[in-house]
Amino acid sequence: MKILLFAGLVMVVLGIASLVLPIPHTETEGIKVGNTNLGLQTSHSERVSPVISVVLIAGGIALSMAGARSRNRSLERRGCRLKQRSYAMLRPLTRLMTSITRATTSRR
Repeated sequence: MKILLFAGLVMVVLGIASLVLPIPHTETEGIKVGNTNLGLQTSHSERVSPVISVVLIAGGIALSMAGARSRNRSLERRGCRLKQRSYAMLRPLTRLMTSITRATTSRR
């Protein structure tokens, strides 16, 4: 199914983005005295845990493989012969995932 393949690719992209991009967070605190306002605005960025990112990437690869596998089976039932292009497309993603996990674990 194409839906599983695309959902898997979206999860992989989100997992990679969560490793690289921090999530900004802004807080505003203040008091009001009469007609005047005294306020303080703080902002900081938080990163998502690498474990969550790896789970997103692994889940995305699994969904992509399931979508590619079901698509191959449905095409084979119709009499079409399809080469394993979809698995060849996913090999670089698995290599990327392993290199990212090695990089994030070596930082600690």
